[in-house]
Amino acid sequence: MSIFAVVLGLWAPILGLYGAWRRAALWLGIGFAAMLVASVTVFAMPVMLLAWGVGWIDAIRIIRRGRPSRWFVRAALVVLLAPIVPAVLVRVYVLEAFRAPSSGMCPTLRIGDHFMTAKWGSAGRGDIVVFVAPDGRDHVSRIVAIGGDVVAVKGGVVVLGGTPAPSRQIGTTSYWSQFDGPGDGGNRWSERPALELEETLDGHRHRAIRAPNDEDDTYHDFPRLHGEEPAACEDATPERAPEATPEARASWPRLTTVAGGCLVPDDTVFVVGDNRDNSADSRVWGPVPRDRIRARMVGIWAPTDHPERDWSRVGAVD
Repeated sequence: MSIFAVVLGLWAPILGLYGAWRRAALWLGIGFAAMLVASVTVFAMPVMLLAWGVGWIDAIRIIRRGRPSRWFVRAALVVLLAPIVPAVLVRVYVLEAFRAPSSGMCPTLRIGDHFMTAKWGSAGRGDIVVFVAPDGRDHVSRIVAIGGDVVAVKGGVVVLGGTPAPSRQIGTTSYWSQFDGPGDGGNRWSERPALELEETLDGHRHRAIRAPNDEDDTYHDFPRLHGEEPAACEDATPERAPEATPEARASWPRLTTVAGGCLVPDDTVFVVGDNRDNSADSRVWGPVPRDRIRARMVGIWAPTDHPERDWSRVGAVD
């Protein structure tokens, strides 16, 4: 997306260089409007590309029409110097691209998927967000509860205020997981079986998966007050996150056990991966402060190529 912002940043100075300030303002407005629409749905990206292309054609026409002395030198300087400001502004305030690093959000996001995020607007239940986890790295998960909610996860289904979210079992499926070991690039791929369900949170209808486990179907429930490793709400702390930063260990908010589940503190969100039994999320290290949320996911713009690239997955993701 920074590359696109660089292209956008060339219109105004090129047109302004030749005195066409009104045209420069017009195309900047159209370009940013198209970018805002694309931050709502990636289906608008062709419109954004078209707006940029037409803007470039107009800029070239102006250059060829005026062609002052040594115009090519001026144009070269514009190409080299102009993109910096708009590129920074777009990345900070409008759009940013990320890549899914793990299988924690399967089947919605596969390892290696490239997806677009919007940097504006608030995120609520059902939204997929990129946030800074206790280890200081960017993670991606789905918000299932917000401050003031009482949340639990039972049988892979989110429970809010004692009421399970609407869901239905779909059947069996599989997903690809990657871990350190011998293989390409030092990583090894494995295909794992899973049970698939459909869940709805605040109008967001999405798929989730969980591992088949006939022996203990409640092992990944949260809170879970029985078994070999009891997991109360207060047990979800940054201390359980590998490489958690000292700042996170000292200041990270805590969940509170109440009737029906865990009380989510104000100004925080409770996130869970769509891969319900194979995800590091709020069940491990607690709720995420809202000020650590970086962006809200819009959709996939380039699918992973493992095991094969499926372009039908490009588009908005609920």
